[in-house]
Amino acid sequence: MAILAGWITGEQVPQETIEQVLQVISRALQRLGGTEARSVLPGAGILSFADSAYAMRQNDEPPLLDWIPERRTLVYRRPRSGLHPLYYIEDWPAQGNLLFASEIKALLAVGVPRQLHVGALAAWQRYGFLPAPWTFFKGISVVPAGTHLRWQHTKLVVSPASENALEAGEPGNIPDLTALSERLEEVCAGQLPTHGGVIGLTGMDSASLLALSYAHTQLEQSASTGSTNPDTHMTLASFDYRQRHTGEGWRALRDLASQWQHPLLEITGLDQAEFWSATIYGCEAPGLTTNLLAWHQLLHTSALEIGARVALTGLGGALLLARTLTSQALSPTSELLAAYTEAIRAPQGYDLAPFFTPELRQAIQGASPWEETLHARRLFRQAEKLDNLEQRLAYLDIHLRLPDHLVTPVYRLAQQERLALRSPYLHQHILPTLASRRLALQGHTIDRETTMQWLAQQQGLPDLQGSALPLHLPCASLWQISQSEFLQSLLSEEALRASGLFDVQAVQNLFSRPPARRNLTSGQHPLVAIVTLQLFCQIFDLHFS
Repeated sequence: MAILAGWITGEQVPQETIEQVLQVISRALQRLGGTEARSVLPGAGILSFADSAYAMRQNDEPPLLDWIPERRTLVYRRPRSGLHPLYYIEDWPAQGNLLFASEIKALLAVGVPRQLHVGALAAWQRYGFLPAPWTFFKGISVVPAGTHLRWQHTKLVVSPASENALEAGEPGNIPDLTALSERLEEVCAGQLPTHGGVIGLTGMDSASLLALSYAHTQLEQSASTGSTNPDTHMTLASFDYRQRHTGEGWRALRDLASQWQHPLLEITGLDQAEFWSATIYGCEAPGLTTNLLAWHQLLHTSALEIGARVALTGLGGALLLARTLTSQALSPTSELLAAYTEAIRAPQGYDLAPFFTPELRQAIQGASPWEETLHARRLFRQAEKLDNLEQRLAYLDIHLRLPDHLVTPVYRLAQQERLALRSPYLHQHILPTLASRRLALQGHTIDRETTMQWLAQQQGLPDLQGSALPLHLPCASLWQISQSEFLQSLLSEEALRASGLFDVQAVQNLFSRPPARRNLTSGQHPLVAIVTLQLFCQIFDLHFS
């Protein structure tokens, strides 16, 4: 779990000044744990936090950061998976400077300007997440997944890590499933901790169950040969919003835990508005649904109850082995951006524009769109090289929704709980293989279920279709304003006017129309976005004026 920060200047800033800045950054990051190490020179300083509790049995990941002082060169390599986000601001506090950290909070702590990125609000609604390199803070960017940040002699360049087949938009050969299964098992074994316990997180989906099955097999083999620490064990943990854990999914999970002889932690989610504070603080971004609130409760409860420092998941597996995104309403000649946004839009999607103030709507319309960023233009240019619409949509999904929507927010939440989040599907040698496979299979009769069923059968897993436990919460608590000081501090007329984001009358009218039950149950409602955006601005002292 990478925790990094640094300040590199184009001038000979005294070491004492660099040391003072690093000290402030350190105080913001040290709550994440680990042993601090620093390197301070005139005009440059870097710090990191390392923790042996996160050590893998086999770590073949390349180094994330290289700093060559004599050449005044820094290179940061962010994995294509979306793990290890790094936030940065260039040309601050002076021209040619680069300030970076694993959390935006560390940048804000040293005085980086706090200004809401208005243009990000449009991209956030359009995609259902905010694509890199944008953040909700104007001037602060995140290194996109699969790219290198290079600073040399005051010049900053962010470019693709490599032009391999996947990056060039060329589907690779469909890999042999036996070889894929063996490689997944090998990667799972390498990701297990060298000592202590590991949390196995599952929603009874095929991807997470397969990953945990590989880990279970490895633990059994290691125990039989005496090649592992006897204290190493795995506890299964799952989440559902139920007062009592019933249904096929829970029965199947209990049977599996009993068969594997692993303890099972059954977590019941709570629909409580105040819990959003820790979620938004950890993600450093607002939310459109309650999915991240559910993830926070799953990770927090698991870490608190079990005390493990490593969480093994199937994160990314479903998307990398997913079926086509193409909607029947779209033709093969559909404009790519419109096709992609339509394909990933949730059935209960909503538009926040009617709730924004006229001034904010005007500012959003006048802002440069995300699609004009260099990163976006490159992705769409590469996607257009593919043969058909299905492949183009899959390419964008792998490069956008996987890292920016699925991986980065959950990784950030796990980091707050001092949990190292691992998934075999996100491994540097597995992800390109699965991504190429997905591109190659678009338009073929072989689909995700065929692949997953074959892999599951090889591991002796039962057929658990229809047993998945959804990872979301209802949002009924957000309507109990009169009973919550927390909500009143966000949704009162004074609070709404203070942020300058929302039209007071439009928000008040929202409460006069009872929502459909399915919207409350699914956690997808405009009030979720309104509350979390208000809370985000309150926590980080942002406003629009």
